[in-house]
Amino acid sequence: MQMKTNAGSLAGALGLVGRLVQRRRGIPILGAVKLEHRKMSVLGGVDMRADIALPTVGKARGAAVIDFQALAGLTRHIPRDEIVEIAGDHSLAAIKFNGSEYHLPSYAASDFPGVLEKIEGQRTALDNAGFIAAIRRVMFAASTSEYRYYLNGVASINLDGEPVVVATDGHRMAYLPIPFMPNGAEGAILPNDAVAFLARMKVEPKASVYSPEERRARFEYDGLVFTTECIKGTYPDIARVIPQSPIPYIRVNRLDVIAALRRLLSLDSLGDGAVVLSGSDDRLLMVRGVGDCCGRETIPCVTPQSGCLRVGFNGRYLIDVLSALRGDFVTFSASPPAGEIGLFASLITSDGDPLRIVLMPMRV
Repeated sequence: MQMKTNAGSLAGALGLVGRLVQRRRGIPILGAVKLEHRKMSVLGGVDMRADIALPTVGKARGAAVIDFQALAGLTRHIPRDEIVEIAGDHSLAAIKFNGSEYHLPSYAASDFPGVLEKIEGQRTALDNAGFIAAIRRVMFAASTSEYRYYLNGVASINLDGEPVVVATDGHRMAYLPIPFMPNGAEGAILPNDAVAFLARMKVEPKASVYSPEERRARFEYDGLVFTTECIKGTYPDIARVIPQSPIPYIRVNRLDVIAALRRLLSLDSLGDGAVVLSGSDDRLLMVRGVGDCCGRETIPCVTPQSGCLRVGFNGRYLIDVLSALRGDFVTFSASPPAGEIGLFASLITSDGDPLRIVLMPMRV
């Protein structure tokens, strides 16, 4: 294999796709990068792949598979304007620049897995539709549990005829409308690792290709193609947990609640993070703990309904929810009539923000 490229371009490409590469790996070649035909390819295990264009000087011949960490570590210390010459075989790769020469571990190009190279499906132009921006806003609510694997990602579904992206861990659920449903995307669940990679990209993809039969998706950027397996499962019917005809019971300053929650959660000895909210007479009372170790916060609010409503939440989850929303004020709504005390999900929204979040209560 013979290839010449600019050190800055090489370092930029390695940095862009570096987080995909497995650090702890049982199969060494999965921690390698493949250089071939003005292209760099890396794998994220066996279910993700990124192919990035790499400008070369002259004609590139053959292919080389080089240990990613060794190549990335060396490239960070080469001046960006240097021309780097890469020559490799099945065991060693030679990296030469400005009179210096390094030998790095290499593998046979034929051993590099050819997974996810092609996906058959209808291409959808995304451009500036905000599809990834929407995914970025709901991803905080995705599960990481190995028991309900089908929740470990972000799904694209139709909710009452409206396309949305949604994530939930069973305790909190975030969903956000998107302008349209990409071809083949309905019901697809992008896994957390793929979502994290897409969220780190600073621009929206130009296009997507979903293959419902193969349960795979491809996202196309300028000079980069990212391919991932989708989670093989069926996403739950989220409409069942969304409060129907919700009644607003508290409207309060979002940052004031976050600040109060952080003070209450500083009582680490209480452990479970439960915070009880009671709203009445335009005052929100927030209580954590009882007896010798407890905290109480009172915040001005608007209570549209008469009577008092009392509900407990996990304070850490509530901070995540309020931090994900935008706007100065948030509204807590629920299906039960005002004044009822019990266990019920709350719909939390913010003025002018299309993001909707459902938070499940705690038994307190």
